[in-house]
Amino acid sequence: MKLTFTDLGGAAAIHITRFSRRFGISIVERVGKPSRKMIVVGDGTPDYEVLAVVCHHMDGEHSAYLSKPEKTGLGAVDSLKLYAETFKDIAAFLFLIDQEYDELEELFAKVEQKLREVGMELSAVNRVARRVGVSECRLGGRSFALVVAVNGLDHIQSHRHTIEDHLVAAAGLAVDRDPKSIWMSLSSEEHRRVFEGLIKSRQHANNHLPQQFQALQLLMDHPQ
Repeated sequence: MKLTFTDLGGAAAIHITRFSRRFGISIVERVGKPSRKMIVVGDGTPDYEVLAVVCHHMDGEHSAYLSKPEKTGLGAVDSLKLYAETFKDIAAFLFLIDQEYDELEELFAKVEQKLREVGMELSAVNRVARRVGVSECRLGGRSFALVVAVNGLDHIQSHRHTIEDHLVAAAGLAVDRDPKSIWMSLSSEEHRRVFEGLIKSRQHANNHLPQQFQALQLLMDHPQ
């Protein structure tokens, strides 16, 4: 899948462009063909890099816009309304968010509540997997799909769940504290080896990034 950035000078564009060059993957379209799909990243790096890995393994004929709101986590939900109002041709959004300290059911409920608070009507809310949900939304007289994917792995024994769960698992490391702190303690060379492994093998990547693959596939499969 190819990515076109809504903010060419933003952190997401800079990080993903550098990452794709470093690892020799072709996922960036500076001026891409118009797309009716958009990915909204609720948190920052290394979420960008993980998204780049998954896009690398997906069908390159598909494309999507990528946006990163200023706010993070649940705060980024507010921006979904702005994007839906600004990009009126978007038929489907994918929202990626860390679980953090919330229980999973509580987080999904909070996302739905926030969407309704900003004026969206939700129908056909469907949990297609434990960490992936799909809703039909309506705002300002038009409808669109929203896929929500929550980062984190259930088998990681931690009070906090983030994208780093997936990276620490891919590294084969034992978890004795917050995975985010474990990942941050690794060297840049160790980071490079983990990402090289994820880029080299789609099966390896899919094993450690299951909800991200599933959510991106749902976005790709949604009718234009």
